[in-house]
Amino acid sequence: MLDCYLPWRYHISECLQNDLFPFWNPYQHTGFPSHADMRSVFYPFVWLHGLSWGYSYYLFHFIFIAYLTGAGYGMFLLTKEINKDYRTALLVGIVYPISGFFVAHGQELSTIAGACWIPYILLIFLKLLRKPDLHKSILLAIFFSLMVNSGYQAQTIILVYILVLGFFGFVIYSIVEHKIKAILPVLANLTLSAVLSVLLLLPNIVSFLQVQEFVQRFSGLQADSIFEFAFTPQSLLSLILPFGVVKDIEYFNSDISMINIYIGLFIFIFYLTSIRYIKRKIHYFFLIIGLISLLAAFGGYTPFRKFLFDFIPLMDMFRGSSYFRIFFIISVLILSGYGIQLFLNNAKNVRKIFLILSISTVAILIFFGIKAIFSENIGSSIISFKSSIYQWFSDTSFSENVFIQVIIQLLFIFLFLFFVI
Repeated sequence: MLDCYLPWRYHISECLQNDLFPFWNPYQHTGFPSHADMRSVFYPFVWLHGLSWGYSYYLFHFIFIAYLTGAGYGMFLLTKEINKDYRTALLVGIVYPISGFFVAHGQELSTIAGACWIPYILLIFLKLLRKPDLHKSILLAIFFSLMVNSGYQAQTIILVYILVLGFFGFVIYSIVEHKIKAILPVLANLTLSAVLSVLLLLPNIVSFLQVQEFVQRFSGLQADSIFEFAFTPQSLLSLILPFGVVKDIEYFNSDISMINIYIGLFIFIFYLTSIRYIKRKIHYFFLIIGLISLLAAFGGYTPFRKFLFDFIPLMDMFRGSSYFRIFFIISVLILSGYGIQLFLNNAKNVRKIFLILSISTVAILIFFGIKAIFSENIGSSIISFKSSIYQWFSDTSFSENVFIQVIIQLLFIFLFLFFVI
């Protein structure tokens, strides 16, 4: 973040404060058209910061915290809108910005920004489907333009297709329920929102047209490139033992920022619990979107990402299949909120299913713990004296990390089962 985004934004703020438009940055990459970077010049907050106090380390720290806070609040609003429960929405809102995706991408400001705006766009979109009006159309266009101007492009492309699927799902539902008259107002407001989005993004569009012949990425990537930085099957370890994926990165065959999907052990158990009780179509929608996103995140390990590359427009524009996993995380959190709601309301057999899943999780954790104990690389770093906790954790091996977290996770499960069940 500090060796990439800070120089970019600092240059822009210097230009703006000296009455210059930042068309060109001569100080990086032997010079490049900074106005054509969708994540820099036309983002409203860049102008706000650039024209006022300028960019610094302190401001970037504040921006990072602001994105985390905004992401949590957006997820709170989205979950509350879907599940109609304040308690579980608050919990989900807290979990979202501290999930594995945010931890892994802490150095990538645009990815964090995109993950911040996604819940707001989904929220406004769902509200527009239920009760379309001009206000929601304008809000959707504004938040979508913020997403384009600050988020990573892969997130925007995936989100657009999710919104399209959501609209078609709404159309099918309306036809089946004989509510065809409800389709036209929604279509009209979504069209208006699309037009407003284009108007807000005109500077980006003009810049894109000016540089497209010089940017090789716009012609699409080679098939092999899209399989890079995937969420590999072995990375599923991070669902229950995220501390295990910070060592021996070569084993996971991906980048360290792409292999963490942790959302909390109990949150995931509640997610699995909720699947048995899904009745509402909105929950089925997010369940399907989540599973599709997970399949796509696996990259070359499943044929689904190749299918998207071959047949779906714009899916050949980005590497990093693992970026799909943010939508799996959102799906898990929404459904886990529903599962927690059922648990708190003592729905029939929920506690029994939760207990069975918890015991199964304990068995899995014990398996990993035993496997770690019999590893050749365990013992010496754990019991040795270090000058600091940081040094101690830096010297531990993959097996030691797994063993440490197995103990921690088992402790939390036993305490929860003892005091709650």
